[in-house]
Amino acid sequence: MKTPPFPPAKKAHRKTPAPGLKAAAPTEDLRRIVPPMSISLVDIDSIRPMSRNPRSHDERAVQELMKALRRFGKRTPLKVGRGREIAKGNRTWRALKELGARKVWISSCEDLSATELRAYALSDNRQFELSGWDFPQVAIDLRFLAAEGGLEGLGYTEDEAKALTGALERSLAKEQPIEIDEGEGYKQLVTCPKCKHEFKI
Repeated sequence: MKTPPFPPAKKAHRKTPAPGLKAAAPTEDLRRIVPPMSISLVDIDSIRPMSRNPRSHDERAVQELMKALRRFGKRTPLKVGRGREIAKGNRTWRALKELGARKVWISSCEDLSATELRAYALSDNRQFELSGWDFPQVAIDLRFLAAEGGLEGLGYTEDEAKALTGALERSLAKEQPIEIDEGEGYKQLVTCPKCKHEFKI
């Protein structure tokens, strides 16, 4: 019995992206977007903080990070460029040094020029600021964690946590949208995305 011939292969058609969506980037662009990553464990003194770091860190920021590191550990590598200069993780490096760490995981960014490394450091810090907070959900999480795991290492003072959870309790009791009290030490004006109430943190 003769095997029937295979049907002719259909000619591939290029798919047109849906309206509002961009076509997939060429392979060479994707390699740039998701570059190969190598992670290594090095002596903490073999890398150095970034000179002219655009991000400043006061003592409270370092102390709060130290609490977080004690509780959770360091789960992501520091980003290090040419000359062993830290592009991302300068505060972490300082906190780890304070904790007595001798080794640290790093990921190399040596493919970036000195100019691009500075741009990356600035961009990375700025990207975090462009996202907001769902403060009602933050209050719910704080209330849960206060009862179950404690607030150590979360970056909130006791007064800050009480202001958020207290507002949640009052809103639940009144069945009204959450309103956050303006307490002492709150500096940044923010707006709740759900109830549109403005308050300081």
